Amino acid sequence: MEYNWFEDLPDAKRLLKLPKFRKANIVKIELSEKDGKIKKTFRNSHYSWWRSSLFDVSQSKTVEL
Repeated sequence: MEYNWFEDLPDAKRLLKLPKFRKANIVKIELSEKDGKIKKTFRNSHYSWWRSSLFDVSQSKTVEL
């Protein structure tokens, strides 16, 4: 199922300049329906993800900036 997101993800390079994110890693994960549910929660820029037991974290990839 293809989703059309309301907004783009924040610019990772900009986030890494903030003190609390300086030592953070950026990970790319492509989710499918079997991986759980996503819902916009709190503010417009926040989404929550309820991960299913079928999600395989070994498929995530660290992004080089």
